[in-house]
Amino acid sequence: MVIEQNGHDPLSMNGGGALALRVALSVNPLQAELWYRLAQFDATTGNPGAAVAILREGLRHCSDQPDLLYLLANCLHHIGELMEAIDTYRRCVTLAPQIVEAWIELPLALLKAGRFEEAELSARDATTIAPRVSEAHINLGTVLSRRHRYLEAMQHFDHAMALAPTDARACNQAGLANLQLGDNGKAVALFERALALRADYAIAKSNLALAALYAPLAGSINYSIKTNSYEYFSNVATSTSRLRLGFVSSDLRQHVVGLFLLPLFAHRSRGDVEYHVYNVSESTDAYTQTLMPCADRWTEARLMSDAVLAQKITADGIDILFDLNGHTAGNRLGVFALRPAPVQASWLGYPGYVNAPGVGYRLTDAVLDPPGADINGMETPVRLPHAFFCYAPPPAWGGDLPVSALPALKNGYITFGAFNDMAKVTMDCLCAWAAVLHTVAGSRLLWRARCFEEAAARERWYARLLEVGLDRERVRLLSQDSAPARHMTIYGEVDIHLDTFPYTGGTTACDALWHGVPVVTLQGARPSDCLGATVLHHV
Repeated sequence: MVIEQNGHDPLSMNGGGALALRVALSVNPLQAELWYRLAQFDATTGNPGAAVAILREGLRHCSDQPDLLYLLANCLHHIGELMEAIDTYRRCVTLAPQIVEAWIELPLALLKAGRFEEAELSARDATTIAPRVSEAHINLGTVLSRRHRYLEAMQHFDHAMALAPTDARACNQAGLANLQLGDNGKAVALFERALALRADYAIAKSNLALAALYAPLAGSINYSIKTNSYEYFSNVATSTSRLRLGFVSSDLRQHVVGLFLLPLFAHRSRGDVEYHVYNVSESTDAYTQTLMPCADRWTEARLMSDAVLAQKITADGIDILFDLNGHTAGNRLGVFALRPAPVQASWLGYPGYVNAPGVGYRLTDAVLDPPGADINGMETPVRLPHAFFCYAPPPAWGGDLPVSALPALKNGYITFGAFNDMAKVTMDCLCAWAAVLHTVAGSRLLWRARCFEEAAARERWYARLLEVGLDRERVRLLSQDSAPARHMTIYGEVDIHLDTFPYTGGTTACDALWHGVPVVTLQGARPSDCLGATVLHHV
C-alpha cells in the first residue's frame, strides 16, 4: 500500500514548517488543508502513527472532511488498525464517491482482516467505479487469489497488464497466481518481466528466487541490495556472557515456520542463551500467543524500517541473527544487508541458499548439503548433527491419534496421496505419478491443492492427467481444507504418500508420517530437492 502525496511535497517541510502549520492551526483550526499537510509529512516520512493522531485532531475540527478521512484510513491501514481503517474508508467513499483511491484500497484492508467475502464485493465495486484503473483489477485479482480462484484472478491481472503494461505489481501478482496453478514457466517469465520494469522490486526478485527452486536444473538467483552496513559492534563475547540469538520472521503464527519453532523454543535451556524475537508478521493469532512466552524478549517490528530495526538489533547486542524467511513473503533481507549482528545466518524458512548480502551462514544437515558437494551459494553451510529442524504436530491435532485400518483393506485397491503445494508439481513429477499408478493395478490418486477449489482449474488438471494416461475415475481432486479435523481425517484415506520433485516436501512428509502414512520421495541435487530425503533419513 502506497500513501498518496496528492501533489504535495512533504520533503520540503522541515521542523520549522510543521511548527508554522501548528501556529496557523492554533489561530484557525478549521483549515482542513493545513491538517492534511501536517499529517502528510509524518505519513510519508515513516511515522504514520503520529499522522493518525494529527488527523484525528484535525477531524474534530473539520468533521467528515473526505481528504482527511482518506489519509487517516491509509495510515490506519499501514499500522494494522484494520477495523478502524475499514470504517474510515467507508465513511470516505460515502461522503466523496469520487475519491476512487479509497474504493481501491478498501478491499486490501478487508482482505488483511480476513473478511474475504466483503473484500471480493468491495473489489468488484472498485472495478465498476474505476474500470480503467489497473490497481482496481490487480486488487480484485489478489482477493480472488486468496480465495483460491486463480484462473478467475488471472483474467483481472491480464486486464490490469493490458491497461498498464508498465505496472510491475500486476506482473508479480500474476506470477504468484501461475505458481498456484502449476505453471512455473509462466510464473518465472512474469517475475522477470516485473524486474525488467522495476529493477529494485525486491518482492519480485524474491519470488523469482523461490520459483527457481520449483524448476529442474535452475541456477541460483543472486539477490543484491545496495546499502550501507555498520562497521563495528559493541557486544563482545566473553566466557561469562550469555549468548544472544535473534530471530527475524514474518511467519510467527499458524505457519510452517511457527510450527517448527515451537519445539525448539519450548524445550530449550534458558541458562546460557537468550532468545530475542523480532516479529515482522502482518497478522498474529493464537499460535503467536503460544510462542511469545517462550522468548526472552519479543519485539513487534513490522512497522520498523530496515534501518530502525537494524539499529534495534545492534542495540540489543545480538550475537547471532537468524533470518527465518529467505525469499518467502514478508522477508526482511534488507535488515541483514545492514549487518546489525556479528554473525548472521539463514535457517528454517527457505530450503536453499539465500544469496543475499549479510547472510554468511546457513543451518542445514548432511542430507540437504552432503559434505564435498558443490555449493551453489554465498552462505557457508553449518551442518547440524541431526535433521536441520525439529518437528512436532500442531497443538490443534492433539497429542494422540486414533489408529485406523489401512484404507486398501477396505477399498480393495491402493490409494496414493499427493498433498504438496501445487507450485511443486512439474510435468516430470506428474508423469512419474502416472507411471506409479499404471504399474500398481487398480490404484487411485487422491490429490489435494488450493486451486482445486475452482471448478475450471479442476477441469484443466483433469485434462492434463488424461494426457499422461489417467482418467478421472482413477483420480480425486480435492481442495485444501485448513480445518484441523479434516486435515487429520484425510490421511486416513491414503495408503502411501507420493512426494513432489524436484522441490520435495518437508512439512508434508512429516505430517504424513505422523499420521502413519509412508512416504516415497526422490532425492535430488539441491537442498530443496532433498527435504523429503532428510525427513526419511532421520526418521
